[in-house]
Amino acid sequence: MRTRECSVIQTKFLGRRLRILQKRMQYLDVYGLSKALLACYTGYFAQQHPKILSSCVTPGFIDTQMTAGYGASKSPEQGTLAITHCLFDELSGNGWNYGSDGVRSPYHFMRNPGEMAYDGNAPF
Repeated sequence: MRTRECSVIQTKFLGRRLRILQKRMQYLDVYGLSKALLACYTGYFAQQHPKILSSCVTPGFIDTQMTAGYGASKSPEQGTLAITHCLFDELSGNGWNYGSDGVRSPYHFMRNPGEMAYDGNAPF
């Protein structure tokens, strides 16, 4: 009986902590997490299915109705550069992430447009 009581107490405590965490998480935190997971899944999918070309695109902060008032700086036309690159240009790899300038970018740190392409090696 004691084990069951401890489990119930732990579950209530964890449930309360999760609710507090959920309240603190902002929309962009969840959005960023979903983007990171999708980028990781793209790499995994490419490993599991090497004959299917898959890429992940991060087109940048695009000025749309959804982002109005949040400081988005790219026009929708500028946001299509990386997508167009992945759809119509010859890609050098599979499962890669492409930044807003259509150049290979890392998943785990920021690469700004105009900087050198990510070479696949962790910098640390």
